[in-house]
Amino acid sequence: MQELSTQKCDWILGIDVAKAKFDIALLLPTGKFKSKVFDNEASGFRKLDAWLGKQGVASLHACMEATGVYWEALAEHMVDAGHQVSVINPARIKAFGTSQGVRTKTDKVDARLIATFCQRISPEPWQAPSVALRALRALVLRRQALDTGKCQASCRLDLMRLSLLRSHGTALLSDDRSAESPPALVSSFVSGLTNVAGVLPVPDGRHRDGARAVVRRDQDDVAQA
Repeated sequence: MQELSTQKCDWILGIDVAKAKFDIALLLPTGKFKSKVFDNEASGFRKLDAWLGKQGVASLHACMEATGVYWEALAEHMVDAGHQVSVINPARIKAFGTSQGVRTKTDKVDARLIATFCQRISPEPWQAPSVALRALRALVLRRQALDTGKCQASCRLDLMRLSLLRSHGTALLSDDRSAESPPALVSSFVSGLTNVAGVLPVPDGRHRDGARAVVRRDQDDVAQA
């Protein structure tokens, strides 16, 4: 991987990133700041591009803290747009703020502090992962989300099946057929479950095993009553 070197830029952008939004402080060549807030999503990134264009910014050095994973998409977008990006350990920014006597803690102040740090320290550039690596990462995250969703759906189905088994077994034991022999009762139970098989399809063996277990347990409860 080729190592990047820091290039001197006239425009400095400090970014304070949160989960839902990010605050920016654009440090002008005159030393003044312009502040703005955008949503931390693709539409917010496009609005940032448009706003920078209105300020006459062609390229800049942007700095942000490595806050969780909230910074990653924005950092990659900034690199793709041709800007130099540095991702800083929050501890370095905190130490720099202490050295500057900064006591006020707001997102706007933090963005300005990060911009000032970037101007004075000129931190090393961050290198974005390749397009192929990003695509692979997205696929892995998607697979994890699907696995989680599958597990959750399976748990919900199991709970619904158990509820149906219990309710149907109770209904059988309470009607006139409760005097039937256990095999006949189980057969009736399984036949009744075929009405929900289309909604909650499970193998017949599981129907029978579950039916026998529930009916046997409920019969024991009735016998002890």
